[in-house]
Amino acid sequence: MKIHHLNQQVDVNHPAITIGFFDGVHKGHRKVIDTLRREAQRHQVASAVVTFWPHPRWITGGGDKLKLLSTLAEKTRLIELCGVDHLIIIPFTPEFATLSAMDFLKQYIADKIKPGHLIIGYDHHFGNNREGDTGMLKKVAGEFKFILHTVNAADENEIAISSTKIRNLLLQGEVEKASLLLGRRYDFSSVVVKGLQIGREIGYPTANLHLEDNYKLLPADGVYLVIADFETRKEFGLLNIGKNPTIPEKKLTHTIELHILNVNENLYNQHIHVSFICRLRDEMLLYSKEALTRQIATDIENARQIIRQKQISLKP
Repeated sequence: MKIHHLNQQVDVNHPAITIGFFDGVHKGHRKVIDTLRREAQRHQVASAVVTFWPHPRWITGGGDKLKLLSTLAEKTRLIELCGVDHLIIIPFTPEFATLSAMDFLKQYIADKIKPGHLIIGYDHHFGNNREGDTGMLKKVAGEFKFILHTVNAADENEIAISSTKIRNLLLQGEVEKASLLLGRRYDFSSVVVKGLQIGREIGYPTANLHLEDNYKLLPADGVYLVIADFETRKEFGLLNIGKNPTIPEKKLTHTIELHILNVNENLYNQHIHVSFICRLRDEMLLYSKEALTRQIATDIENARQIIRQKQISLKP
């Protein structure tokens, strides 16, 4: 997949394109992208996804605290896995945010990309104040010389899929339901940094994780069963997200700590990819390190039971 940062005309011969932010590249997005690829193959043209960075709400206001399902690197990788030929990234600036829908279509889509086909979701909106929609696109398709294709909503058990719904599920700790809408396990990448080594003291060493991008959304505080992918291996693990109220040394700072089952080695400075399977419990206040040790042992047994009962595999 070729990546373009749109500051000049894109040298692609009348591609089939779709437009959107595509946070998480969930099942609904992939339904649109699958249609894009089919139309591109049918008409023997290249396929291109047009997206934006950063998130529009970070620029237009009200979204300064918005966390995302995917980093730009993750989104790029997921779109490439869909088999798209080109990814076109438009910088979303304050000046860009003021463009009317018609100006956006003319200055960016018609003048710089010149698509022959435009594939969008049925509820797609664009331009200043979201004034552009499918109705407008139908009216101007002839003027801008593209054929418009609209895609109906994707749903899971009659629940319409959206990035907002997935974010809300994760903020409630509902990682299994979120993964159903995503079409894959929710995940993140991190680097291991040095912690207080209290886990090692009580017999359950943990890797203290640091998110590589601070705008990446983490699920609600609690303990999760996860898959850890590091070096050339994959192992099951327990991930604790929270303030560790049992350990006063931590002074209630927010941490992400991973105990990898069957691993007792130094992982400092290593990169680890974490995929969520399910939530085991809320974070709880325990009154001693001994109580914490017993609770971790219980968590590990519960995790192993879930792995056995659901026959969860470490293979993709």
